[in-house]
Amino acid sequence: MIQFVKAFPEDSELLTSICRASKGYWGYPPEWLEWWKDELTIDEIDILEQHVSKILKYDELIGFFALNHKKDYIELEHLWIKPQYIGQGFGKLTLEYIQKNLIPIHAELHLLADPNAESFYHKNGFITYDQEQSAISKRMLPRMKWSNRQ
Repeated sequence: MIQFVKAFPEDSELLTSICRASKGYWGYPPEWLEWWKDELTIDEIDILEQHVSKILKYDELIGFFALNHKKDYIELEHLWIKPQYIGQGFGKLTLEYIQKNLIPIHAELHLLADPNAESFYHKNGFITYDQEQSAISKRMLPRMKWSNRQ
């Protein structure tokens, strides 16, 4: 039912459109979405330098994720699901796949979450350990981590 396949540089525009549509789903003001335009852009370099996988439901592209290997941990840079598939469990299935298959034992998976996604990540074993200031005044972003200490 769900598959994860490698993304290629030529997928950059399509993945960018998924980012922007998914972020827009949450009802943010248009000016905020414009401020986030760069953050919501996936370019060819991102795809070449990170582990980027498309999420397919049967053969339909429904989202993607991107992992960036840092010195001491792995960063979940992106996890986006098309708006029509949000709330159907695909984000959870994707996160479980990442945790079980792509994070080595004793490694940590980190992310900078949207405040609206913090509870989703808590439900999936992440803890909040810090906060960072958003580009939006007085809006703090939770810095979260999950440890694969089996």
